[in-house]
Amino acid sequence: MENSEVCPKLEKCPIFREGVLMNSITGDSYKNVYCLRKRHLECKRFLVSKSYTKPIPTQVLPNSFMSIEEIIKRLKEGYWEK
Repeated sequence: MENSEVCPKLEKCPIFREGVLMNSITGDSYKNVYCLRKRHLECKRFLVSKSYTKPIPTQVLPNSFMSIEEIIKRLKEGYWEK
């Protein structure tokens, strides 16, 4: 049975790949605050993924200051593309 407290995207979330975040302490902090609690329902990455089907760049963090609408607008404009 799936634990509803844990984010269903945790295992595949790209922000936890090595080298994406400043250090493992930062990653552990995000996991403890957002991913391992129902607070994933407040995670900007999780919320954007509900209506945006393409991959979300690692620059979009769980606590982004941007609104969901602004993130999606920037994604569609290619803001984070190389």
